[in-house]
Amino acid sequence: MSEPVTDCIRFEHAITDANCRADEQVRWLPRSRASILALPGNDFWLIDGRLVRWNLFSGDGHAHEPDHTDDPQAVKLCAEAFRSVWELATDHADHLTRLDAAEATLKALSVRLLRSSQAAEHLAGIAGGLVDIDGALHFGCLLNLAKKPEGALWWWQYAAGASDATAAYCLHLFHLRRGELRDADHWMCQALDLGYDIGLALAHRPTWPVQPRVRHPQALREAVERLSLTLTRK
Repeated sequence: MSEPVTDCIRFEHAITDANCRADEQVRWLPRSRASILALPGNDFWLIDGRLVRWNLFSGDGHAHEPDHTDDPQAVKLCAEAFRSVWELATDHADHLTRLDAAEATLKALSVRLLRSSQAAEHLAGIAGGLVDIDGALHFGCLLNLAKKPEGALWWWQYAAGASDATAAYCLHLFHLRRGELRDADHWMCQALDLGYDIGLALAHRPTWPVQPRVRHPQALREAVERLSLTLTRK
C-alpha cells in the first residue's frame, strides 16, 4: 500500500475485519518496505498452489479478461513472491491497532502539553511575534487538536530541528498514525538520540475510560484567542 494511506485504504482496512472473522489471513505491506522484493510483473492469484490467474489492467485502470496458467515456473515464481511479501508484511489486526494507538497517543500528549502551566505563556509568545522552541512545540499541539495536520507538522519540525526531543516524538506519532512507517522510525530514532524518556512516552498513552473534559485555564484561552486574531490579520 502507498503512504500516507488514502481514505479508500482505510475503508478497506475497516471492512477486512469481516474477512478475518471468516478465518482469512490478511497482512499489509507499505511500499517503502517492498523495494528489496522481486515481484511478478502483474497482479495475480495463486490458486491451490498449482494455478496462476494473472489480473490484467488497462492504462486507465479498467480490468481486462484475466489470463491463467499452470506453468510450473510461473507457479513457483508466484509462490516464492508471495512468501517473501508475507514475511515482511504486518498482520491486519496489529497494523490497524498501531495506527489507531498512535493517533490516540498523539492526541493525549497534545492535550497534556496544552494543559501545562507554561502553555499559555508559550502560545502568548507566538501571538506576540516571539517564536521559541517551546512555543513551536505547543503551537503544533494546538494545530493538531484543531485538525490542521500540515501546520502541526511544520511547527513540530521547526522545534525538532532545534533539538526538541518531545517534538521529535510527536513527529514519530504523526507519521505512524498515517502509516508512514519509515518516517516514523526516523523520528523515533531522533527522539531517542535527543534523550526522550520512553517511560514518559508510555505515560502519555490515553487511559480508558476517557477522562472527563477539563476546562483550560483562563490564561490559556486568552493566549489562544490572541493567537487566532494575530493569524487572522496575517
